[in-house]
Amino acid sequence: EGLRVAFVGFTAFPLEGVIPDEDLPGTAYAGEEEVRAAIEAARRKADLVVASFHWGVEFSPYPSRRQVELAHLAVDSGASLVIGHHPHVLQGIERYRGAVILYSLGNFIFDQSRRDGRETAVAVLDLNRRGVKRVQFHPLLITRAQPRLAEREERQVILRRLRELLVEKASAN
Repeated sequence: EGLRVAFVGFTAFPLEGVIPDEDLPGTAYAGEEEVRAAIEAARRKADLVVASFHWGVEFSPYPSRRQVELAHLAVDSGASLVIGHHPHVLQGIERYRGAVILYSLGNFIFDQSRRDGRETAVAVLDLNRRGVKRVQFHPLLITRAQPRLAEREERQVILRRLRELLVEKASAN
């Protein structure tokens, strides 16, 4: 229906073994000025901006203070949706100034043996020109490195965990 969506992605920490070189492609570091400039530029060309961040503390169920700061900066700069990844577990979800922030939905395909590393969800989002209209979560459980739809009881556990991790209820570290 003519909706233009721009995607911008950043990493909040240097990638191991990668040496930045201005003359070569690489990752975009999540410095405040870089985030602001990239999102503002994308917003001028699109109806919606989705900002993706490689961030967070592995296995921490709550976003760090830095994650919250960067997510809020992204929204304040024009992003309608922020999607984070790296912690390997479900993290908080937040509605901030009308935007949706998914700090981490956990793993999708991974060989974790930890229970919290095996619980995950897929978010289905309805978008319109004003932003994220609706978010629906489909809980999954990773078994032998493959995602599968969570069964009734597993589904309830994962949905309960997502409700518990709402940022309004959690204290950011």
